[in-house]
Amino acid sequence: MASGIIQHTISAPWDFVSDLDTCDNLGIYMYKTDTLHIPASATNGVCITIAPVDPKATGRGWVAQFAYEANTLYKVYMRKRINNGSWTAWTQINS
Repeated sequence: MASGIIQHTISAPWDFVSDLDTCDNLGIYMYKTDTLHIPASATNGVCITIAPVDPKATGRGWVAQFAYEANTLYKVYMRKRINNGSWTAWTQINS
């Protein structure tokens, strides 16, 4: 492994999550129409959460989420939360 690269194993849960706002740990999460805080008009998809993995941290400095919406022409959305503040609105990042 190259110096400075941290390798993590990420496994997706097989159950759908109920609220993407609570998915602030590094991971892959599945969502569906009745999941809270998904992108507008979203149905089913996968959310990848990127967050610092620091066991010494007392809170999250930043968290980013990328939602892949498979049922609406493969749209990809992004949002973030900084210093435990509020989530930004979902923004589509592909056309």
